[in-house]
Amino acid sequence: MVNNMINNISIKDYSKDDKVSIINLLGFLMKGFSESEIIELFEWRYERNPYNSKPIIILAFSGDTLVGFRAYLIQYFIISNKKMTVISPADTIIHPEYRRRGIHSMLNKQSLEKLHLEYPNNSILLNTTTSKNAMPAYLKADWSPCSHKNKVYGYRFSIFNIFKSLLKKDKNSHRVDEMPFSHADLIFEITKNINKRKIIEFIKINRDKSKFTNIRDELFFDWRYSHEQNKYLMMLCYSNKTMLGYAIIKKSSNYEYSIEEYLTADDKVLRLMLKAIQRKMKIPILRTIIFSKEDYQKMKLCGFFMESNLYIKIFKKQRFPVLVRPTKPNLSNDDFLIGGIDIRDIENWKLYQSDRH
Repeated sequence: MVNNMINNISIKDYSKDDKVSIINLLGFLMKGFSESEIIELFEWRYERNPYNSKPIIILAFSGDTLVGFRAYLIQYFIISNKKMTVISPADTIIHPEYRRRGIHSMLNKQSLEKLHLEYPNNSILLNTTTSKNAMPAYLKADWSPCSHKNKVYGYRFSIFNIFKSLLKKDKNSHRVDEMPFSHADLIFEITKNINKRKIIEFIKINRDKSKFTNIRDELFFDWRYSHEQNKYLMMLCYSNKTMLGYAIIKKSSNYEYSIEEYLTADDKVLRLMLKAIQRKMKIPILRTIIFSKEDYQKMKLCGFFMESNLYIKIFKKQRFPVLVRPTKPNLSNDDFLIGGIDIRDIENWKLYQSDRH
């Protein structure tokens, strides 16, 4: 139990007795969400996460009033055959009436101490969702930007599908026909049911063992796609009954789907697979997140247009790099090396949208 009192603010670990107060406080963060939606997201993200025996949540109180919330999520990554505990910051909120009192810094300090005590070995802190306001605090706490490269998004447009969607001529445009179909001598299947066993076996054979990658086991698939599960589609690709790739996409709107994750035997299969699913499902816009130069080149060859610096500036988009940090308190340069591999180099990671929560 963390219990520290500074300036009449006490810092404590999460207890189920605090859940009602937490849901109320998260309402300041999740504006536009109903109470039931906040409860469902909280329970999915923290209580149903299979990798946490207990939610990693640090709370700040002023007397009996909850005024601060800081949470983390556990995932397991692998590089070569070495398993790593990867801990990612999730929701953070300070009550509006208690901001600028150092509570955020207190929560950060206490949570780092807690994480180091509980996960001292083979663990990395990974942040894929930082913001403009939070960035200075992370840098001050010795988090390091990965390759000083900001994440961006890429978009693959179908003018024909955009036109049809705007005219609303095809009411069945996003209807899923689970019958296999062929394209360019390949067989494709699109389904709402994620076939985790086939995907797991394919990943074991085809994952890039030289990069930090999420261990996508049955626990991962059962949990990750259980929230808003009706919005996901899976595509499998075969040649002569041999699986060549898969992709999972999510419906963001009637006009846009996002690529949650994918893996293919080669880049040509990826290009054909994304082209096939966009055509078959009549998707106006496919979106993907770009973390690395490798992602950039791969998706560019697949027909994606990347956000330019001018676009980001004109539309005032916030794009920041991935941040990493070992869990130990006092860091040296060597602490950022895992088996000689630098965790600060984004090219040493293979990250997807589904690694963000």
